[in-house]
Amino acid sequence: MAYSPPESPFIKGGGINNSSYKGGTDEKSPLEKGARGLWVNEHGALVAETELGPLKFTKPIAYQEINGKRVDVSVEYRVESSAAENKSSKHKTCNSKRMSTNPNSEIENPKLGYGFMVASYDKSHDLIIDPLLASTYLGGTSRDDANAIAIDASGNVYVTGQTSSSDSRTQNTLDFPTTIGAYDISFNGGDHDVFVSKLDGSLSSLYASTFLGGSDEELSYAMALDASGNVYVTGTTASSDFPTTSGAYDTSFNSSDGGDVFVSKLDGSLSTLSASTYLGGYSYDYGLALAIDDSDKLYVTGMTTSSDFPTTKGARDTSYNHKADVFVVKFDSLNKKGMLYVFVIDVFGKPIESAKVTLRGQKVKTENTTDQIGFLAFEGLDAGTYKITVKNLKYKTARKAVKLNKGEEKEVVITMNAKD
Repeated sequence: MAYSPPESPFIKGGGINNSSYKGGTDEKSPLEKGARGLWVNEHGALVAETELGPLKFTKPIAYQEINGKRVDVSVEYRVESSAAENKSSKHKTCNSKRMSTNPNSEIENPKLGYGFMVASYDKSHDLIIDPLLASTYLGGTSRDDANAIAIDASGNVYVTGQTSSSDSRTQNTLDFPTTIGAYDISFNGGDHDVFVSKLDGSLSSLYASTFLGGSDEELSYAMALDASGNVYVTGTTASSDFPTTSGAYDTSFNSSDGGDVFVSKLDGSLSTLSASTYLGGYSYDYGLALAIDDSDKLYVTGMTTSSDFPTTKGARDTSYNHKADVFVVKFDSLNKKGMLYVFVIDVFGKPIESAKVTLRGQKVKTENTTDQIGFLAFEGLDAGTYKITVKNLKYKTARKAVKLNKGEEKEVVITMNAKD
C-alpha cells in the first residue's frame, strides 16, 4: 500500500518551507518516530521499515510555475549516507534529515536519514515538491459527497456517495456528470440521489457515471467489487420506489417512519442494474459496509433501529436489544433464494448431534453436520426437488425428498432409527 510522503515541502527561493507539516523543519517527521530502516525501491518510492512492516511513500514530483506555465524539475528521494556522497551528487539535496531508528531499540543507526534530490531550477520562483500523482473534481453545482472508493483489477477507480446535483441534460438546472449508456442519467428526486462513477487510473477520463435512487432521499456509504468486476453499493433509502429487480430478496419498502437499507449490484460498465433489494424493518436502517468473500458471498453490516429487522433461524441473536443494534447479513445472492432448515431427531424427539447431512438436487451436492440441537441450514437454493440423506454411526441411514419453491424457506424434520 502506498502513502503520500511524510512531508510535502515546497522550496521558496533558495530555502525550504514545509506546507503540510506544522512546526517547520525542526520538527520530527512521522518517519523519525519509529522507522528502523529506510531505502528507495526500484520504482522510486521511499520505503520505511517499521514494527508493523514496510511502509511505502509514493514517488515525488517537482515543478515550478513560471509565467503561468508549469516547468517540471527532476526529483527523487535520497537516503542520506554521508556528507561526501551528498557533495558528489549531480542533484541538490533538499530538506535532508538525520533520523534515528526505532526509539525503543538499543541500537542507533547514525546514517539513517532521507531527503530530496532535485536538478537545477530557477531559485527566483517557488519549487514545489509534491507526491500527488493525479487529482480531480467530480460533481455538480450543488453538494456532492463521496463515501467509498474501490479499484478493479485493471486499475480503474470506482467511487460512490450521494449528490444533490441533477443532470443538466434532463433537468436544465444542475450538472452532476453522467455518461451516455449509463444505467440512469436522470436525477430522481429528494435531497440526494446515489451516484456511482468509474474513472481510469490516471483520473483523466470518466468512463461511466450513473444515478441510483427513487423519488425521496438516498445516501450511499459503501461499495465493493467482486472477482468479475461487478459493483456492489449499500446505504439507506427513504424512497418507496427505489429501483429493485425481479426476484430480489425484498422488493417492498418496509419503513413506516425512516429508511431501509438498499443493496444494489451493477455491472462494471455501470450500464445494467443486475440485482437490487431492500433490507430492513419498520424504522431506520443503514447499510454502512460491504465485503465479498472468495466464493462471491456478500456480507453487509450497519445499524438498525427496527425491532422487526429480518433475522434467520439459528443466528447468534434474533432478538432486538436496544435503541440501535448492529446487524450483519450474508447474501448468497441478492436475488431471493430458498433455504432448508433441517432438524434431525431420534424416535423419542431427542436431537442428534454430529449427524452427516448430504443435500443433492438442482446441480447442488453439499454436506455438513448437525449442531448440538440437531440443526443444520442450507442456504441459497434454487426452486426444485432436493434429496436429503442423513447418516450417523449409531443410527440407520435416513432419506427424504423435499420440494422447494422459489425463495421459499422450509423446515424439514428427519427422524432416525437406532441401529439394532
